[in-house]
Amino acid sequence: MYFPRFLVGVTAALTILFIWIYNATGLVLDSLIWTAIAAFMLQLGYFLALGFLVFRSDVAKSEQSSVSDEEERANLFGGTGSLFH
Repeated sequence: MYFPRFLVGVTAALTILFIWIYNATGLVLDSLIWTAIAAFMLQLGYFLALGFLVFRSDVAKSEQSSVSDEEERANLFGGTGSLFH
């Protein structure tokens, strides 16, 4: 994702949230606190999603390498995968 576009989107969402909470409560401090909590939750969600994607990528690579290892072993021993036919 293009980072400046992401930054503008997050800033717009947090600004709307701040205005919404301020209209609901009339308190600037409460609005700032809830907006900070929302920003923290967005950041946490981003890091969790990124961690999941990296983990999934590592699992896919290990599965792919284990399949290619089995195919390579089968080709080494005359297509059976075993030295003892």
